[in-house]
Amino acid sequence: MNKIFKACCGLILIVLSAASYGQAWVTVPSGVGLGEEVDVTAGGFSPDETVSVTITYPDGNNHTEAKVANANGEVTLVLIADVAGEYNIDATSQANPENAAFPVILVVIE
Repeated sequence: MNKIFKACCGLILIVLSAASYGQAWVTVPSGVGLGEEVDVTAGGFSPDETVSVTITYPDGNNHTEAKVANANGEVTLVLIADVAGEYNIDATSQANPENAAFPVILVVIE
């Protein structure tokens, strides 16, 4: 009974977590080497909508940049992968914070 209860609670938590994200998305390439320039693209927004893209660097520092979505509802940001490790990237509509992309992790290898 206890295992069933824990499984149900876990499923509810997953559903609630997924419900907090909208139709937005973020893409990054895989296998990025140290020193490379990386195009980070976020989409699923309305054209001309202001989008906040936040990058959390491997050392824990954050950088947020506001960009206006193009006619396809996308924004592109260039990231220079100057530190090896995991970069956490997310994007959120400033007008509709419920439309947020599920965070993506970019791994930079040496």
